[in-house]
Amino acid sequence: MYQGTIALLEENAASIVRDRRQRGALDAHNRERLQKRSRDQREDQAEENEAELAHALMTDAAQPMREQVLRRIAMLDAAIVEEMMINQRLLDMLSERLALMRDNAIRLNDGRLGFDDGVGGYVDQTGRQITPDELVDAEMPSGGNAVTRYDEYSEARDRYEALEEKQMQLRSLQDQSDEIKEKLQTGEMSAEEAQRALDGLERDLDA
Repeated sequence: MYQGTIALLEENAASIVRDRRQRGALDAHNRERLQKRSRDQREDQAEENEAELAHALMTDAAQPMREQVLRRIAMLDAAIVEEMMINQRLLDMLSERLALMRDNAIRLNDGRLGFDDGVGGYVDQTGRQITPDELVDAEMPSGGNAVTRYDEYSEARDRYEALEEKQMQLRSLQDQSDEIKEKLQTGEMSAEEAQRALDGLERDLDA
């Protein structure tokens, strides 16, 4: 009986040792997993820090170029505004000249204007010949002024229309310049892309 008790105690002791060894192995395994997870987290954080640093360095490096592009946009805007002001003055002058030319045109009963065709006849504002019958009740220019020559009127009118078209193109350039500036400031467009876009706008302005 005594020997049986000893055997039982030895068996229990061996079981306790096995349990401790198993728990020790499990604890070691868990510690290894925790250590690996901690290393992975540190590596991820290090990579994130490096990426943030690289982005900050790139941002700092790109800042002077963005400032240079913004100055270029400001200069282009000023040139567009100046061109628009000159163009508008020409439009105003031509508008007054055309109004005077129309005042010195013949007024037909149907509302058309008549102009001297330069060869002894008259044409309307579209260049169509006016018949003698159409001139019977027509209103001649007041004050005895000479009837406006059609070639002079059509030339001034065509010039006015060309200046109007140019003014529309200048407004379009202005809108495109504003769009480039907005995209540059929001990061939607890089400084290099903005430079290339501005090259095109400047060519259009000089055309």
